[in-house]
Amino acid sequence: MDNHNLLAIIVATLGISVIINLIFKKFAIPQIIGYILTGTIITNLFNLKVTDGLVHIAEFGIVFLMFMIGVELSIDKMKSIKKEVFVFGGLQVILTGFLFFTISKYVFDLELKKALIIGFAFALSSTAIVLKTLNENRDIQKPYGINSLGILIFQDISAIPILLMVTILTSSSNDLSSILLDTSISAIIVFFILFVAGKPIMAYFLKFASESKLHEIFIGAILFIVMGSAYLAHYFGFSYSLGAFISGMVIAETQYKHQVQADLEHFRDILLGVFFVSVGMQIDISFAIENIVSILEILVAIFIAKAIIIFLIVRAFSNKKTSFKSAIALSQVGEFSFAIFELSRANGLINDTLNQELILVVVFSMILTPFILKNIDKITNLFIRKIFKETPVVNKNSLNNHIIVCGYGLAGQKIAENLRDIRANYVVIDKNIKAVDNGIKKGENIIYGDVSKKHILKEAHINKAISIIVVINNVEQLRVICDNILELTVKANIVVSIIDQKELNEVYDLKNKIKIIDYRLVVGKEIIESAMICKI
Repeated sequence: MDNHNLLAIIVATLGISVIINLIFKKFAIPQIIGYILTGTIITNLFNLKVTDGLVHIAEFGIVFLMFMIGVELSIDKMKSIKKEVFVFGGLQVILTGFLFFTISKYVFDLELKKALIIGFAFALSSTAIVLKTLNENRDIQKPYGINSLGILIFQDISAIPILLMVTILTSSSNDLSSILLDTSISAIIVFFILFVAGKPIMAYFLKFASESKLHEIFIGAILFIVMGSAYLAHYFGFSYSLGAFISGMVIAETQYKHQVQADLEHFRDILLGVFFVSVGMQIDISFAIENIVSILEILVAIFIAKAIIIFLIVRAFSNKKTSFKSAIALSQVGEFSFAIFELSRANGLINDTLNQELILVVVFSMILTPFILKNIDKITNLFIRKIFKETPVVNKNSLNNHIIVCGYGLAGQKIAENLRDIRANYVVIDKNIKAVDNGIKKGENIIYGDVSKKHILKEAHINKAISIIVVINNVEQLRVICDNILELTVKANIVVSIIDQKELNEVYDLKNKIKIIDYRLVVGKEIIESAMICKI
């Protein structure tokens, strides 16, 4: 391909994707569908084939997505969702994988090796689409969003042994113990380099880049860390995404995490766009038309079977509505299946015809997913009877010259009690639905929501507030909340309660903009006085 043709393809791809997504935007059709359709159009317009080079470039969209997930998931936060990751995720992959293996083997009469690979490939869901849409919908912090995140993390980790299984099943060597030993040693080396040795090195590297006061150098340092970590993992036989995910978790423990998130957001979105274009390029239209009935039958069977299994797993720990949302959010087949099918095809485990049919099933399931997630509440209400009473709507007209209390734990309840005693105008915000229900029973003016999200603070009319009191016992969110409050208001008095040295370190550089108060003072009225001083 000469340079002129390459440039024409790039220009056409950009132009078509922009035009399609502008049209789709008017009809509230997700961008992901526009990118996939662009890939299909470009393939047929220029008679292109998906090359290994394009696949590797496109895969970096997933790499940056997994890195950003890692940045948001520090070790402490991973501990907080260990049930979602290891219990929900582990059961989902094992049960779904064996169900689809059984169906492939005994219903479709596939060979044992093919059935095993296909079964566990179908057990995986789409990290790229689900997390992107959940973030856009601001649902990632909702119970079903947290469930989905935990299961997806385990699925992404599971992709490694599934790819290893393909290698073992197609290997001419019978020495299974040798393969497993080599993999274990490689895993230990990668973990040590990235997590143990990498933590101080990455922190120093970013500190050095930050002190240069050249923003492009800082961005370059981040890109080097992401791609270097991805390459290291790949070099030792793992996925690019695993290396990026681990390095993201390392950076989550540093003070640079917020700036890193802001700087890499656009890189992630652009490369994810390229990834979905490459997905569209894998659609063979003529093959799809000829086999549309069988493809749709398999697709429906996968959606139903996966949803049932996930629902039953989550239902053991959660209510019907959350379980149902978690189930339908993850009922599709994910992007890692492409890598599994391609490796299987390259090693002669599956033929080209079966590979194309499997790819089309995955692509169609990915196309349907954004529509499902955008309308998840409507779909859920069709199947699950509404069992929770609605939280009463706070009287927005009363939210003027008021105090916002962020958090309704024991400390928040005590503050609310003191505010009631002095008949102050206040509103409480908390994301724990049980705490909110408890507040409603007490007659509190309370909003259900995550105060780390700007739109929730806007709902509480932060621009009209005289004071904001933050009593959130979550060091991971404390800085984000403070930064958001400072960005949204300049006139309100901000009081932040800290419980230990770690929380103090997180906000100490803001001491000239906020009032930092010891957690023990919350039980008295000192925090109220601090919040109201010079403001009323």
